[in-house]
Amino acid sequence: MLVAASASCNALTGVDDLSAGPGDVCPECDGGAARPDGGGPTDGAVSADGAPLDAGTDAGPQPWGGLDPTFGVAGTALLQLPLREVRAALVLPDGKIVVVGATTGNDAALLRVLPDGQPDPAFGAGGLVVDGFGNSSELRAVALDATGRLVVAGLTVTTDANGAHRYGFASRYSATGQRDTGFGIQGRSRTVLDNQEWSALVLDPSGSIFTAGQCDTNGRDFGVFKLTQNGSGELAFGSAGRVCHSFGNGIDAALAMAPSPNGTLVLAGYARVSNDDGAAVRVTRATGDGDPTFGTLGRTTFAVGTQTDRAVAAAVGADGKVVLAVEVAVEPSSGQNRDRDDFGVARLTASGALDPTFGTAGIVTTDFPQLANDEDRGDYPTSILLQADGRVMVAGFSDMRSKGVGRVVRYTPAGALDPLFADSGVLTIALPNNDLRARALATTPDGKVVVASETDGAGVALTRFVP
Repeated sequence: MLVAASASCNALTGVDDLSAGPGDVCPECDGGAARPDGGGPTDGAVSADGAPLDAGTDAGPQPWGGLDPTFGVAGTALLQLPLREVRAALVLPDGKIVVVGATTGNDAALLRVLPDGQPDPAFGAGGLVVDGFGNSSELRAVALDATGRLVVAGLTVTTDANGAHRYGFASRYSATGQRDTGFGIQGRSRTVLDNQEWSALVLDPSGSIFTAGQCDTNGRDFGVFKLTQNGSGELAFGSAGRVCHSFGNGIDAALAMAPSPNGTLVLAGYARVSNDDGAAVRVTRATGDGDPTFGTLGRTTFAVGTQTDRAVAAAVGADGKVVLAVEVAVEPSSGQNRDRDDFGVARLTASGALDPTFGTAGIVTTDFPQLANDEDRGDYPTSILLQADGRVMVAGFSDMRSKGVGRVVRYTPAGALDPLFADSGVLTIALPNNDLRARALATTPDGKVVVASETDGAGVALTRFVP
């Protein structure tokens, strides 16, 4: 069911409805999605998923075009479906939108929506595919392969007398939402060992599938995994399709992955060095080994704040620079009794060092103002887009005592809030009576941006705007 919003003021964003006007084209797809070949740019930046880039006609920075009145009602669609979690989004070549995550029943879920914001009746049951695996499962990444099939990756948990066991898994689905039984075992491929989690996905031109997450050796480390086109582990890649990268004796994990223009893959996440520091690894596709031209033996760490930093999304530019959305823990200020988090963005040079031309020594943090009579419980980035002109768009949410609200922030190539975007660089997405958390960004073939958000009890919220 599509819930109507006000015709004059958008019910989700609270922003007056603006007709679509000229704006810069933002041609990348969301960090959880992937281009069929996972390859480099066509004529601009490389996004987190390696989507084909077309910078379009650029007459210099222009004001954003506003919410798209042709989508949903005044630019927003609120779909009352049993999804509790949204993790990634992808826009197909025909403009349809795919969102993946988990249902309220803790099963993996795929949703496909028509270009106007209505659920697609030709996909699954009324636009929704629910596919349980183990005791619980969730999807964290989605990609479109060269034949139009959807490849997804995520986490499944099984429970037995010895406790809970966490496995990374991948599945493949037809254009109508049927699980492809020719992939893996009955359409699924799962890690053999537990404590292996998959959070990101890139497809290779050869048809191979790369996933990234966490692997458990003597400790928990960055893991990159390679599957063949039929879903089996690539035996010639590392140890039966798995390569682990350790930063030390602590717990490390890759939460994002993006292709580089030189053919390598950048994994980003956190490593226990002092506290949890932001961390990145650049690996070769052939062997999964660290790229020696990046950081130290392919690895680098960085600190944004003095507490915990976690890179949660990644994109790579045509110049090889790596842009990361970072969850930054901040010590409590006067009157607060708990740590909170801020939006952080870090930009690394192609060699893995913090880029001094971005923000302050390569780092930008954003703390959104606390509302009157409310409590700021943290701001959490979740997704990133890198525009062809170098501007950076980050989605996430603010957690307040009263409710959560979605945020989309755009930064200039130098790391300042972009005054030409929304309200001084920030678009706020909110529901009157429910929490909302913006989780994924994706771009349409004509350069519009889709924000996919989860809510508490109100279903899935989709917002589309002209950047």
